[in-house]
Amino acid sequence: AMKKANRSIGKFGASMKRTGETLTRNITLPVLGLGAAAIKMASDFEETDAKFKTVFSSIKFQAEDTARTFEKSFGLSSLAAKKMLGDTGDLLVGFGFTEHEALNLSKQVNELAVDLASFTNFSGGAEGASLALTKALLGERESIKSLGIAITEADLRRFAEEQGLVFKELDRVAKANLTFQLAAKQSSKAIGDYARTSGSFANQIRKLKADFTNLSVEIGTMLLPVAQKALAWVKNMVNKFRDLDVDSKKIILALGLLAA
Repeated sequence: AMKKANRSIGKFGASMKRTGETLTRNITLPVLGLGAAAIKMASDFEETDAKFKTVFSSIKFQAEDTARTFEKSFGLSSLAAKKMLGDTGDLLVGFGFTEHEALNLSKQVNELAVDLASFTNFSGGAEGASLALTKALLGERESIKSLGIAITEADLRRFAEEQGLVFKELDRVAKANLTFQLAAKQSSKAIGDYARTSGSFANQIRKLKADFTNLSVEIGTMLLPVAQKALAWVKNMVNKFRDLDVDSKKIILALGLLAA
């Protein structure tokens, strides 16, 4: 009876070990992986949000409203909406725009970017289209050709004359606005494409990714305090180990190798 009991206990132990390994492989590790990804996403959002608030520091409430409207209207994550508006706004402010002017033009540029990305199925997505358009406003117009837009200095000069403007008298801000107007004119077929095709499979997938990103940021934000404490503990242990004398370090390493 004792032998049978021992065999049964041995089989039960082996079964529990296999179950534990299966749970670790199929549940624990994926959960830890998702947690780490969520923490990374929350950290990225934290940095993006800080930059966004700095770029539009004098019009924070208006900027937040604009970001929320942009996010909801174009199926973006909060992270993507603030990154696109913030990155474009940052370059425009540096170019001489006021924060209010930069926010308004950034909104228009990024709405067009989303429509162009949807219309042309641009490989760089909405963020890539936004970067190309923003560079064009600052004079680097080569990259917008991939979006179906071609603007030369001569084109811009003619367009200015059509508006009754003297091109040589325009400052950088005026030329940037004029460039956007011409880009929008050349992209008339693309404008509104996201709204027209929002029910398509491709745009529904983009919306699902945006929802997942928002969820990841929310979960990661809750996990960040725990991660920060863990990071502080690891940093403290590293510093303590570095402060040890050479013999103590050798003993600890030897014990670690034996345990392994």
